Amino acid sequence: MITPITSSTLPLAEKTPEAPDVSKNADKEEFRKVFHQFVGATLYGQMLKSMRQTQQKTPYFDGGRAEEIFQQQLDQQLVDRVTEASSRTVSDPMFKLITMRSK
Repeated sequence: MITPITSSTLPLAEKTPEAPDVSKNADKEEFRKVFHQFVGATLYGQMLKSMRQTQQKTPYFDGGRAEEIFQQQLDQQLVDRVTEASSRTVSDPMFKLITMRSK
């Protein structure tokens, strides 16, 4: 006999996780830092990925297989540096909205 699926039989339906209450946490700055890294890496990572897809390989400046292997690591380093330099201009307004909503 097949038992029907109900909300009581699903382990995930018992309790949905809530967003952390940032206003009461002592580590608000740590959350801000991680949030800036996430927003910067997501935004700039996707932008760089899209730029790489539109770029055509030239026969004179193509690095071959080695370039393909290490391109992702180089892109990650570029994203990290750009995130450190300018992610706050994009993510500060988002962070303020999130902290206002959690109060």
